[in-house]
Amino acid sequence: MIELLSTDRVVYQDGTMALLHGDCRQMSELKSGSIDLVFADPPFNLGRGRFNYGAETDEAMPPEEYGRWTGEWMLEARRVLKRGGHLFALMVEKWMKYWLPYAPDPFHFLPWCKTMSSYLGDERTFNRASELIFWHWKGGKIKTFNKSHTFDGDKDWVMGPIAVGEVERQRGRKGHPAPRPTWLYEHFISKCSQPGDIVLDPFLGSGTGGVAARKLGRRFIGYDTNREYVEAARAHLCQQGFSLEFYGQIQLEIPDQEEMSVR
Repeated sequence: MIELLSTDRVVYQDGTMALLHGDCRQMSELKSGSIDLVFADPPFNLGRGRFNYGAETDEAMPPEEYGRWTGEWMLEARRVLKRGGHLFALMVEKWMKYWLPYAPDPFHFLPWCKTMSSYLGDERTFNRASELIFWHWKGGKIKTFNKSHTFDGDKDWVMGPIAVGEVERQRGRKGHPAPRPTWLYEHFISKCSQPGDIVLDPFLGSGTGGVAARKLGRRFIGYDTNREYVEAARAHLCQQGFSLEFYGQIQLEIPDQEEMSVR
């Protein structure tokens, strides 16, 4: 079971999952030290669409403000994390000097080298085919790290495709323009948590983190400030065979191909 201190912001839940409509900078429903693993894919603040953390504008935040905002959600994520638990976050290096001073210690960067990238750039520059994954573990000793049986499974980088076909299907069907491949979540969830552990996604999006967590037998909690993403995530989970009961006050229709935000 998942125990919450409050259910006011819960939209969907069952005994193993809860989807909440709210800001992850104030996760008052969660006890301190109650989460085993956090995997976050926050908005990148690139000024291409309405952000899903509540800014009703197409303009990017000032870099200093984005840095402080990043520090706020990271601090709250660390609060709810168990000692020895893991925090992973896909981060954009463009704003690193603004958010890094707020990042919790200790930390390490894990490059994701994309073997199939949809970003082509132009002929005058190197094509961007990688992203940085910020990794923080709370406390001095890591709680769970499941060793791999392959040569490169424990390297401090991850290599794999962006899974263009999967991403395009998610974008078209669920309305989220920046979904991530399921294998990426599964890689870190399987290595750094145990069956029955609780995985938190502070930026729920299309619900890929929830699908990966439930496939691996973990419990799951997801937050998003955009209610339509909560509905889209529920649709994604149901399509994968994980049903959720409606818990909120007003149920929205599931979005189709609406361009709602760009991370």
